[in-house]
Amino acid sequence: MIIMSFRNKDKFKNTVTFTLKQEIYFSGEDENILDGQSKICNWLYNYLYDMVEYDYKYNGSRNKLINKYNLRNQVPRLKEEKPFLKTVYSSVLKNVAIRLAKSYENFFQIPEVGHPQHRSWKTKWFSLEYEEKIGWKIDGKTVIISLGKDKYSKQLKVVGTLNEKPKLDGGEPRAFRLVKQRGKFYAILTVVKDKTPKKDVEKWIALDPNHKNLLTAYDYKGNTIEFQNLDEIKYWDGVIDDLMSKRDNCKRKSQFIPISETRGYWEPSNNWKRYDKALEKALHTKREQTKLGMFTIANYLCRNYDKILIGDYTPSKEVSPHKKANRSILNQTLIAKLRGTIEWVCDKSGKTFKKVDEKNTTKKCCICEDVEKKDPEVRTFTCKKCGQTLSRDINSAVNIAKKEMHLSGTDYKANLKEPLYIAYWRYNNSKINMQTN
Repeated sequence: MIIMSFRNKDKFKNTVTFTLKQEIYFSGEDENILDGQSKICNWLYNYLYDMVEYDYKYNGSRNKLINKYNLRNQVPRLKEEKPFLKTVYSSVLKNVAIRLAKSYENFFQIPEVGHPQHRSWKTKWFSLEYEEKIGWKIDGKTVIISLGKDKYSKQLKVVGTLNEKPKLDGGEPRAFRLVKQRGKFYAILTVVKDKTPKKDVEKWIALDPNHKNLLTAYDYKGNTIEFQNLDEIKYWDGVIDDLMSKRDNCKRKSQFIPISETRGYWEPSNNWKRYDKALEKALHTKREQTKLGMFTIANYLCRNYDKILIGDYTPSKEVSPHKKANRSILNQTLIAKLRGTIEWVCDKSGKTFKKVDEKNTTKKCCICEDVEKKDPEVRTFTCKKCGQTLSRDINSAVNIAKKEMHLSGTDYKANLKEPLYIAYWRYNNSKINMQTN
């Protein structure tokens, strides 16, 4: 199965970048080899982590190893000291150092993400990440992956077979990452393609994102639509909370397993491991169903409209008490991910995407433009100046449209008290269901 995701930032102005994730198969022998490669990368990560911590705490950061380039430059030296590192491809090892440096960078910018820690390979398989067009080759369904060199300096390789030929949609694969999840290998291809020329704008829709539903929309026909929240998220949140509660009631440290006279580790109880495995599966299912729901909404919008306007919603202080962390917290919310998905699908489909400043869109009456501050709990209000009864979210969507489309007269005067249509999505249904309110 191919799963598409997106990247908001692209260094090429006239290109769009997306990723393809699909299952890849190897022989049993090659799977063992790749497990060994992952273990070596995990070992290197922990070894570099110890170096950084020592340099930072006891050496006054004299070697400045937190800098990703300085840390990456340690890898060639370590390969001479630890010959087994040479069995892993060079760019993969260097990316291990870059990922560790990135973890420190994120921690210093947003302390809430937590200090970097040692990684446990048993907990999470360390992915193998290759640089642009180096160390890997794809030909149809066949992927050839270069490893390091053996003791005779012979280049090692493994060959994998994708479950289907990648649908590149005219793009070019630029980067490759190999991951293993729940015993299965997946190839993640980063693809870059030229943007499709924009079409002349004929049909537009304005979207007001919010936490009460998901999106409230107003389009060029005067239709008002409420896109409901994805029920799958609420369901899986309940399942995840229940599993976490049951797991936390089990013993995390049940039995001590000695490795040597001075070293060992704690083995969790069987119940803890059982709930932890079920929790990992639930988290994965929630991510995949959420992603499918977001793409279904985005594709619906791009099929029916040429220009999509969406408010630049930012979290309030209640959502993000740390002002400097607003952007990072926003990037993790469903609204931000949905907005990024819509932007990506617009780029790929040749449709126009525009973020619109939401300032005063909820305060200003879309009919007479009288400005009045309202409590967040107020969802429907009557304008004190013109007497029009308005839905807070529809009013905001119309104001977003007015800012960009320059509506005037009676163009936007419709049933503004409640949405005309309710749009919702259900898992195992590849389309948006629309019903009259």
